[in-house]
Amino acid sequence: MQIKKIESKGEKERKQKRNQLTIGLILIFVMILSTAGYAFDSGKQEKKIYQGITFIKGEDGSWASQKLSISTKFLPYEVKETNGSVLISSQMIDREKFYFSALSSDELVAANEVVKNLFIQKTQQVCVDNEENKPGCENLPIKSCYDQNFTSLIFVFRLNDTSINMEKKENCIFFNGNNENLIKAADKFIFNINNIF
Repeated sequence: MQIKKIESKGEKERKQKRNQLTIGLILIFVMILSTAGYAFDSGKQEKKIYQGITFIKGEDGSWASQKLSISTKFLPYEVKETNGSVLISSQMIDREKFYFSALSSDELVAANEVVKNLFIQKTQQVCVDNEENKPGCENLPIKSCYDQNFTSLIFVFRLNDTSINMEKKENCIFFNGNNENLIKAADKFIFNINNIF
């Protein structure tokens, strides 16, 4: 058995100060390294510029523009050639009610792309009047594109393997395409609203 050496009060204080200094230096070193790492990492963000507007790629793969306050899956040049164009007036966006008709998960992803970028606070999922017998419409309200008082706007998203387009019919805006092209049509609509095209 070994006997512990008796230390004087001065020796204990020096040892304690040395340990505190060592821990302090280690913490300072870690803080400097983490700050430098963050600075180098933030410089690696992928950026693209389209017509003077900067888009920064997020961790989720979406492209965000702080200037326009939008976040889209695709960049403007990736969707510019998408068929269809809907002329947007401020009257269309200043409606009292917004609805969306999306029955599959891919359609819901495209619907979310539009809703989040228009900053629509309240929407409701519906079925349009000529599709009430489709699976998924059983428990949803039926709305018409031909509402004569023009207080609502319905975004209709439909998967379609043969064509990709976007068109306006009365109070409805239709987005058609396969899963990726459906989102491209939605993004083109967002860019149209923000006068990018």
